[in-house]
Amino acid sequence: MDEAEVKSMVPLLDKNGIPLKDKWARHPYFAYSRRNLKCFPLSLWQWNGCTVINSRKEYMLSLFFSDLGSCGFFQISYADLKKGSCTSLSSRKCFTLYRTGLMDASGENESATYLDSDNLMTLSMIKKDLDRYIIFNAPFLTLPDGSRGLLGDFSLSQTLEKESLCTVSGWAGNDRKFRLCEMIPALEVSGGFIRKNGKKDYLAEDNALAILEWQRGVWNRKSSITQAFASSATDEGTVSLTFGFGEHDNAVYINDRLYNTGRVTMNGNIIRDEKGCMDIHFTRIAGHEDRYRGPGVSLRRRQDYGVFDGNMIIEGKEIKVPSLPGVLFTTVTP
Repeated sequence: MDEAEVKSMVPLLDKNGIPLKDKWARHPYFAYSRRNLKCFPLSLWQWNGCTVINSRKEYMLSLFFSDLGSCGFFQISYADLKKGSCTSLSSRKCFTLYRTGLMDASGENESATYLDSDNLMTLSMIKKDLDRYIIFNAPFLTLPDGSRGLLGDFSLSQTLEKESLCTVSGWAGNDRKFRLCEMIPALEVSGGFIRKNGKKDYLAEDNALAILEWQRGVWNRKSSITQAFASSATDEGTVSLTFGFGEHDNAVYINDRLYNTGRVTMNGNIIRDEKGCMDIHFTRIAGHEDRYRGPGVSLRRRQDYGVFDGNMIIEGKEIKVPSLPGVLFTTVTP
């Protein structure tokens, strides 16, 4: 029995405002409200991320929507796997004060929208029950093929049975600081499109998949967070990987069932677990780094797009990882 796994709803905070630490769950079972946190009001972080993988057309799209109180950072990033190149557009808004529409719990309905003052970027992430709606527009973004403009309007669907990796972790010596994270892999695109070069790619027809990254917490300055995730349809069904390189941040998903792998390490481009059941290699195809600065906050976010391949043993069965497209994120607060 894994004593770290939580299997029903629990409060994230105790009566003194101290959060749980080093726990994980297959569903968003950690309940909290930021009103109950006892910390400096502008030390909270909130962000939603969405990565779309279109293996048929060989590209990936990442969207980043954050509200850190004193500043909000927003990004649209596009990686062309054929050309081995990527491009991105970033924007910020000062003194968002947690009013962008991001909610405390991943199960809540929310409507988060950002429009920059120069009309260079529009980004909306909307959740209603188990459905999500993503709308974005970057009319002047130059893509790797030289075309200009990127627009998307699509929806994602999730079932109640689908397992996601929900974790809560902290930092040594900081009892009140924590990171609450949910990773939802292999969400099917139920409708909509991405338009580029004057043409629409209908994502459901391309069997595109989306991975959602949801994070909330109390910020710890001078920290570094590394995450990786990949997903694709294979002969085994849908296979996905999520790695956070912490005690409980790592999992393999096969047809929406989660297998927690325990702690893993990454040496160079090789990811291995402590039990010798995993040997995964990451091949980088394209990448870029963005730096965000605002009142009282600084953030550096590196994105490397590529493929994960190798072998792993799940419940005694050997499974080949067949070049899953994915992304490796590193977020640093200097």
